[in-house]
Amino acid sequence: MKRTIYTLFLSVFCLAVYGQTLQLANSQFKPGASINVNFSASASYADNAWVGIIPSGIPHGNEGVNDKYDLSYQYLKKRTSGSLTFTAPMKEGNYDLRMHDTDSNGKEVASVSFVVSNSASTDSHRPVELASTNQPQKNASSESVQSSSPYEGILGVFNTDFDKMVIYVNGKDFTGEYKHKGGRIAGKIGDHILTGTWSQTNGKGKMEFRFNSNYSAFKGKWGYNDETPTRKWDGVKVAENYDGLFPLFGENKGSNGAVVQNNANTKIEGTYKSDFNELTLHINGNQVTGTYKYKDGRLEGTLNGQTLTGTWTQSNGKGRLQFVFSDDFSSFQGKWGYNDSAPTSKWNGTKL
Repeated sequence: MKRTIYTLFLSVFCLAVYGQTLQLANSQFKPGASINVNFSASASYADNAWVGIIPSGIPHGNEGVNDKYDLSYQYLKKRTSGSLTFTAPMKEGNYDLRMHDTDSNGKEVASVSFVVSNSASTDSHRPVELASTNQPQKNASSESVQSSSPYEGILGVFNTDFDKMVIYVNGKDFTGEYKHKGGRIAGKIGDHILTGTWSQTNGKGKMEFRFNSNYSAFKGKWGYNDETPTRKWDGVKVAENYDGLFPLFGENKGSNGAVVQNNANTKIEGTYKSDFNELTLHINGNQVTGTYKYKDGRLEGTLNGQTLTGTWTQSNGKGRLQFVFSDDFSSFQGKWGYNDSAPTSKWNGTKL
């Protein structure tokens, strides 16, 4: 039978399951503050076992679910103990640091909770709320930042007929992004109805979303170009407003969609000698673009921690890629594949 051990030491609480622990000295942090977490992990965990910051309102246990909603993460890389440093989210609320045994269909094995608050004391040592992955406790939902718009209930992340979407609000205006073919929406809000336009890499047109009373779901329609929207586009909310935090599409944004720059990742900028000639990378928020001197090569993707995932295009083909950078972004170990195939072929590089 699995055993959960709670240890109190120097006013520090941690969660332990068979020796897996996450340990925080403080329970509260100011937005943007450094968070140092001590960990211990099993030697049997995969190289890509990871720890990440996840809003407390996300259910515990499933690594795949946590992977969708992590705000930042770091791989353990076979380390069985040590410390990791994270940056506290910019939005006040309740969060967890959660450990996972692998990044490939794994499970959550440990967690510890903390609060982000502008009123947090820098020497706060109030005991941290605990959350067991084997016997999950109900966590408080993430607090919402109040918006000047009367339609702040619309803010959030939705599962839709065209993949995941995040909607931002500014007064009576809205913008949004969704993962299907680089999709974007924009328009006006009237009562519980959004009317506007959509655009993708393969087309554009009009859309209309009609929300229910608490903005937890919508019934939508869309059409090409100037035609009246008639085709189905429905959605259900899966997360509340992660103001300035949710790097769903490569950029951290506020409730009105304004980009919040993440300067911690600018070290990736530069030119690399790679297996496909010289590669030059640029970053905006968490969105990376690049060009390389092989068959007019271009790439784009999202940087999460030290890992860049995205796509490549050349005059002779296209496909997917994944680069894992060193801590100082001086080199990367990469893989690529054709079209929708999983990246398996080597693509390494060293910064010039």
